Amino acid sequence: MKEESDQIHLASTAGHDLVKMLTFKTLTGRPCAVPLSLVYRLEEFNVKDIETSGRHLVSQYDGGLLPLMVWGSEQLSPDKQGSIPTILFSDGSRTFGLLVDSIMDVSEEELAIEESLNVPGIYGVSIIRGVTTELMDVYHFYGHLYPEIYGILTASRSNPNGKRVLVVEDSQFFRKLISSLMESLGFTVSCAVDGQDAWQKIKTERKFDLVLSDIEMPRMDGWGLVTRIREHPEMRGVPVLALTSLNGPEAVKKGKERGFTDYLVKFDKHSVASTVERIMSTAGVSYDRSA
Repeated sequence: MKEESDQIHLASTAGHDLVKMLTFKTLTGRPCAVPLSLVYRLEEFNVKDIETSGRHLVSQYDGGLLPLMVWGSEQLSPDKQGSIPTILFSDGSRTFGLLVDSIMDVSEEELAIEESLNVPGIYGVSIIRGVTTELMDVYHFYGHLYPEIYGILTASRSNPNGKRVLVVEDSQFFRKLISSLMESLGFTVSCAVDGQDAWQKIKTERKFDLVLSDIEMPRMDGWGLVTRIREHPEMRGVPVLALTSLNGPEAVKKGKERGFTDYLVKFDKHSVASTVERIMSTAGVSYDRSA
């Protein structure tokens, strides 16, 4: 079966987030969920067509080999027969599939996210329709499949260059999502819940190499934050990326005029990752604060 994913719909609601989620069960029946906006497609693969290549499971797909993964330490039973539901994820150039026991539902949920206990592949848990559900960290899986791209290697994870990013986002859900992506790219991440909180962190820490900020936030919005950053003697040259759902030409023009280095749609993880990598690769030339 094939279903194109819908765009995520999110609104801030009393500290919670309204998010369209795809819920599923892992091969051992654990209830899990992932934002529908991150899902590329739903498929089914016949178990007899799944092979092993190197350390990974693969299957022929669209004229090539599609990497397949299972959750954590779970394994595909050798006795398994028939078709197996598979959730496909894609960052625009790389695609992989997660083998699952069953697809449960698509629902719009008001998520109150509890911190995970440092479990690989999980960035939190939430109650969805009365069931305690683990929230999938997609970038963890990207990192294991594509370490040369997503920086999951030990050297990158230890952040030898000491690069620090400040993520400014009033939505708890998107803070976790963006933070996970930045950590997978090798950054040390600090978070702020709005512009005012970010400004206090900047005034006290003053050591950020990159700022990613939402626009619409309480107390101080992204416009106010970027204005203050551009007036700050130690931070004015630091790249500041706007991450927002408002991506029309007028919004992009206004963002760059007000001081944002670039203006990105927060749903487009591939664009965010590639832009961050491009900007930071030239940071020593264009954004050297010691110059």
